[in-house]
Amino acid sequence: MYFKAYKNGKWSVLGKWGVLNVQIEKPIITPSGKTEENNFKIYTQTKDSYIVYTLNGTIPAIEEGTQKLTVKNGRIIWGTSGIVNVPKGSTIKAIVIRNGLVTSDVMVYTNK
Repeated sequence: MYFKAYKNGKWSVLGKWGVLNVQIEKPIITPSGKTEENNFKIYTQTKDSYIVYTLNGTIPAIEEGTQKLTVKNGRIIWGTSGIVNVPKGSTIKAIVIRNGLVTSDVMVYTNK
């Protein structure tokens, strides 16, 4: 299973199996509805996909050309949704990945 990855300011070349010319939509972020105001729900409507995110201002990325999903920069949500704590003043950047599809553009959200 090969994925595209962000590297040196651009998206990587196609992986082993190729990538359909279909790009995944960016992830969506909303308040979680829980009492903790810094908790946000981040999700995607793309089935069988994963969300990779960072809280340190860098672009999330995965290891290019590996047989298994390896996060190069950031943390992964194993599924299509999760709750993330984004402290006040912090910025979350996230992408959605799925084998066979073009990785989403980067979603950027700052908790003000």
